[in-house]
Amino acid sequence: MTTPVAIGFLAVSSVVSAAGGAAAGKANQKIAEQNAKIGRLQAADVIRRGEEETSLIRKQSQLIKGEQTAAFAGQGITLDSDIVEAISINTDLEIENEVATVRNNAAKQAWGLRVGAKQDSFQGQIARRQGISGAAGTLLGGAADIAVVGSRK
Repeated sequence: MTTPVAIGFLAVSSVVSAAGGAAAGKANQKIAEQNAKIGRLQAADVIRRGEEETSLIRKQSQLIKGEQTAAFAGQGITLDSDIVEAISINTDLEIENEVATVRNNAAKQAWGLRVGAKQDSFQGQIARRQGISGAAGTLLGGAADIAVVGSRK
């Protein structure tokens, strides 16, 4: 014989379990969103550090070009000669190639971090939906159990 107390216990148990599942989904979504935010911040930091590195490369390049100019002048080579111009152009090309490489590497790393952030955000949405879906399933299962228990009277 089934008592109203047993039916009430099943109902309360189902509601509490459903609420717990929904809360877990929401908490997992918050964690995933926080991870996504961190990923976006890391991506921005990678780009910033890449720009700092390119700035440093350019400053160091000025020192190299100054040393080249001093070396040519010290050897009595006129600074407007074809060889000096060719070496200067080659140095400029190497510097720009290094700058482009640093920027490209930073952009690739930032892109990977942004993709990871989007995946984290998507996983958060899935976690939330799974929590809601699980809660609904728990409530429906509890309703079915109550119906079965209630029919045994």
